[in-house]
Amino acid sequence: MSDEEGRDLLTKIFKTSYSFDETSQLARKLECLPLALVQAASYIQRPGMSLGKYLELLTDDPIALLSKSFPATGRNTDIPHALASTWSITFKYLRNNFYIAWRIFALMSFLDTQAIPRSILRATGQQSLELEEALGHLISFSLIQERAADSLTRLRNIGLDTSNSDGCYDMHPLVRLVTQEWLKSQGRVDELANDMFSLLARSYPFDYWKPTWTSLTSHDLYEPHVVQMLKRAPSRETREARANLLGKRGSMFTVSGRTIDAVECFEEVVEIVKELSGPEHPDTMRITFDLIYTRSALHDTWKDLRLCNRTLKRAIEILPVDSPVIRYGALTMAECLRQLGHLKYSMLLTMFTIDSHRKSVSPDESSFLTLEDIVAHDLCVLRDEKAEQILESQLQQRTQQLGIGHWSTVCTMKTLWLLYHLTDRPNKAEAIARERILIFEGQFGHDHHLTLGSRYHLVLAYADLGRWVEAPELAEAILRMIVRFGKTSRLAPPSKDHGMRDLKSVILS
Repeated sequence: MSDEEGRDLLTKIFKTSYSFDETSQLARKLECLPLALVQAASYIQRPGMSLGKYLELLTDDPIALLSKSFPATGRNTDIPHALASTWSITFKYLRNNFYIAWRIFALMSFLDTQAIPRSILRATGQQSLELEEALGHLISFSLIQERAADSLTRLRNIGLDTSNSDGCYDMHPLVRLVTQEWLKSQGRVDELANDMFSLLARSYPFDYWKPTWTSLTSHDLYEPHVVQMLKRAPSRETREARANLLGKRGSMFTVSGRTIDAVECFEEVVEIVKELSGPEHPDTMRITFDLIYTRSALHDTWKDLRLCNRTLKRAIEILPVDSPVIRYGALTMAECLRQLGHLKYSMLLTMFTIDSHRKSVSPDESSFLTLEDIVAHDLCVLRDEKAEQILESQLQQRTQQLGIGHWSTVCTMKTLWLLYHLTDRPNKAEAIARERILIFEGQFGHDHHLTLGSRYHLVLAYADLGRWVEAPELAEAILRMIVRFGKTSRLAPPSKDHGMRDLKSVILS
């Protein structure tokens, strides 16, 4: 029902006339759901009640208010007709006659109400036909709505890849609210919340060692639903599934440059896994290395290096020497040494990781390419005479085999930009920065972290070229965009003297 139709329905029911603004506000608050509007209008006509009072009560306790029965001429008063009661009848009917549809709907009620990706629902394990039939039942009962094609187009236009979702669905906020209350009354909340955490973790479109444009853009479609789930207070039943989801989310934040957000995710995962499995379990050691690797760029790296050393020594004592945990621990220690400026020692550990990793994967695996990128970066920072030859050969090979827009190719371009920047070749650095900006803008839009990072590289190229008018202007424009889109809340606009330094700290974080 449209806003205008909702207002017309209320006007016909009310015996006392209310203003256009008042009826419009009530219609919007109740999402223009006919049953909710009829119930509200009937309740408002009770002695001593007014539309204004009802709006206040609706804000304070919507469930209690929506559970109130109301009089209706010509019906049996023994039949419950409150909104919550009416939906309760629908829920029971679904559970008894269409259990798969009921279960999917109950799980959906834990997510955000807008643009629920079909890919999450596929993770329930239902066959395509069963899922199609279940969603059809929910749509026919008006419990969910399939998102219109033009809405999906708008999502794609702002950089969200919906190709893997095969459609999205919306749920009225009131339907979600009443459903959650009904599940509480049935004692099913913790069980289903745990299942939803597990579904999100299984379907979360990201693998740290195999990042793709699709996975990074699909994350934006998932994020509102992940945030909605993480708002729930941790419980014993949901701890393991919550940790799995947070781990994937933290890895995604690491790759996309949101280091502070990644650290927050990994810190919670470490506490959960340590409690579940103990401090010396391989899973605990692995996630501890994840936390150290990510945090080393932000905090006391010496402290993290000592923690990494203790954890790695214990892993070597209790695990096989070819264990992936030991391999990752060595890579984490290499990153700590890199942050402290000990690049030669860092390279030795990275080469050990590559030699160990080579035994378990092929040379064209994404994880192997990532390790190659790390070594190339170290050679670049050390200004090794072979660095340029290796990087240009690597870029040519990846461009031919994977394409100029492939994630691994773009990573090589970043390292090559760094080499040009460190060796005072700003014209080449500017060309690389511009090419990366075009790629990131095409994939994510102009305000994404990765796009902003590439623009900062362009700022540095401008500075190296002595273009002191353009460099500060672009730097301040980037910072304004960061503040506008909520990337940081702790920075004032930069001064002319310190703006670029402040900007660098934001981009790198």
